[in-house]
Amino acid sequence: MGANIDLGLWQQQFFFIRHGQTDWNQKKIAMGQTDIPLNERGRQEALQAASLLIHRGIKRICHSPLQRARQTAELIAGKLSLPCEVIPSLSQCNWGVMQGQSRGDEAWRTAWRRGEVEIADAETFNEFCCRVRGGLNQTLMHGEAVLIVAHGATFAAIQRVLHLADREMQNCLPLHYLPPEPGKAAWQVAELTAR
Repeated sequence: MGANIDLGLWQQQFFFIRHGQTDWNQKKIAMGQTDIPLNERGRQEALQAASLLIHRGIKRICHSPLQRARQTAELIAGKLSLPCEVIPSLSQCNWGVMQGQSRGDEAWRTAWRRGEVEIADAETFNEFCCRVRGGLNQTLMHGEAVLIVAHGATFAAIQRVLHLADREMQNCLPLHYLPPEPGKAAWQVAELTAR
């Protein structure tokens, strides 16, 4: 029996951003937990995203330990004068034998998210969602607005945990999540764009 991803979650607003572009993103190679740095475009994306996050009330930045997320977080933190904290459970999914492989048509990722296929030596999507939920709770328990800097699959897990629609996430697009209003069950998420 799989772990329960619907266990309690702190009801606190937060911001999320996927790391900036890497060479492997550009080449459509599945990174998983392979530790790939940002490329120049990814660094520029992070700096541009920082301008959308100024004056949002963010008090701290929590990020995956992988260098593409850490570099993105540090670039944003430098512009916002905020501290950074590593949250290991926000790390990208372990893709097992798919790490370093061409992403191809990506049908395997869709099937993996639906639980229709298991990838050798990889986390199941349910296991991954449980891990990410723990990391999300760890970031939200302080009761202050936090920016989470992580990965595309981490975003997919957050969407699942919050019962929001699955979708692809582009690099360095800041999102603002708001917990359900009293009497309502649904979280709200909005893309941040220039004001």
